[in-house]
Amino acid sequence: MINPPKVEEEEVEILEAEQIELVTDKLVGHRLYEIVVVDLKTGMRREELLALRLSDIVLDGATVRIERSLEETKNGLRFKAPKTKQGKRTISLAPNAVAVLREHRRKLLETRIALGLGKPNKDTLLFGEGANPVPILDFQAPCYLLRASSDLWMGGRVV
Repeated sequence: MINPPKVEEEEVEILEAEQIELVTDKLVGHRLYEIVVVDLKTGMRREELLALRLSDIVLDGATVRIERSLEETKNGLRFKAPKTKQGKRTISLAPNAVAVLREHRRKLLETRIALGLGKPNKDTLLFGEGANPVPILDFQAPCYLLRASSDLWMGGRVV
């Protein structure tokens, strides 16, 4: 019997406050800015971020409710429930994350009205186009480029 090779676990590096500021400063104006700010301020998984709906965010209460995640399958993207009961949870938002999300929501509403789409419904995604999520790889690739350009190594964790 052949034993499978041992997989070495890499320790995830935690960013310092200065590194977080550097990353967010470099992304101002980029379409991923809001996603990365929320990621860095909450520690949510990428798949959870991309599955957030407007109805999951309570700006006045500074909270976000995680109800689902996005999964990439051979048949395309789909939403799925968390694997465990603890996967469904409410996370507090830092004041600057609330400010970024408030501005993002305002821009989203303005864009929808300008396009004649009207106000969003409860299923409108926070990051995406209506009910169509941002593909996981669209979110991943620019983050790797940012990491390389800023000389920040994050232990394999995509910002």
